[in-house]
Amino acid sequence: MKLKLIISMALLSLFASCGDTTAPLEEEVGSSVTVAIPYLSFNPESTYIEKGIMTVEGTVLNMGTTQIDPTWYVEAQFFSDSTFSVKLGGNLDTLLLPLKPGEQALWKVRFTSTAVDPNKYANFRVSNIRGVRK
Repeated sequence: MKLKLIISMALLSLFASCGDTTAPLEEEVGSSVTVAIPYLSFNPESTYIEKGIMTVEGTVLNMGTTQIDPTWYVEAQFFSDSTFSVKLGGNLDTLLLPLKPGEQALWKVRFTSTAVDPNKYANFRVSNIRGVRK
């Protein structure tokens, strides 16, 4: 009887200490779980399609008063055209550099998907560009 009680208490203790450990490995682009970095100004300078990959390139300016330390990300969402009514998807670029106040950096975000034929979206647009930490 004592052995049954000890085993039951051990199992109860084990299950009670197990929380929800099913957190995703990587958050989706645009997720509210990621932490947006304030005081960044993004300037998308060019968009193009090359070898079936939609790409946007630009600069980011740190308009804040503190340095942004690595690792941080630039994420962007890709839309079918200038109406921004059909979202194709999104992706991010990893920046492994510090960015001091007043400094600019270059970034490039690429998007490809087996569900999207980029040749059908030659006039694609990019929006919701932001800097985040994960």
